[in-house]
Amino acid sequence: MELTVEGIDRVLKKLDPKKLLKPLEGYLLRIGIATQGKARERAPVDTGRLVSSIAYLAPDSILEIDNSEPPMWVKVGTNVNANGFYYPKALDESERYHYRGKLPGLVGTPTQGWFSETPGLLQDEYAKIGDRLLSDISDLWGKQ
Repeated sequence: MELTVEGIDRVLKKLDPKKLLKPLEGYLLRIGIATQGKARERAPVDTGRLVSSIAYLAPDSILEIDNSEPPMWVKVGTNVNANGFYYPKALDESERYHYRGKLPGLVGTPTQGWFSETPGLLQDEYAKIGDRLLSDISDLWGKQ
C-alpha cells in the first residue's frame, strides 16, 4: 500500500514555530502594556516618579519579554519605590503608606498589593488579548 499526501509541505510551513514568534511577542507585549496601565491606575500617589515610571518605554519602567523561542513570559515592573522607601519599608502598612489621591474606593486604603494584585484584576482583558492572538495566528496561516 502506498499513501501520498499532497500539500504536506504547506502544512509543515504553517506549523513552523518561528512563524509564531511575532504573534506571540505581540501578545506578550499587549499583556504587559495592559498590566502597566492597570498598575499605573492603582499606583499610590507619591512624588509622581512612581506613577510616571509605569508606562511603556518610560525611564525606570520594566517591560521585558522572554527572548526564548517561543517566548513564554513577560515581566512588568518599576525601579521606583513609593515615597522613596526600599523593601521592606515599602510593604509597611502604617498610615503613611496609604493611598492619597483621587481614585474612588482606594483613598485611605493600604497600598500593599497595588502592583502584585493587578494581574488578577485583568483576567477578562487577558482573555480578549488571547482572542486577538488566535486571530493573528489565523490571519498568518491564511496568508501562507
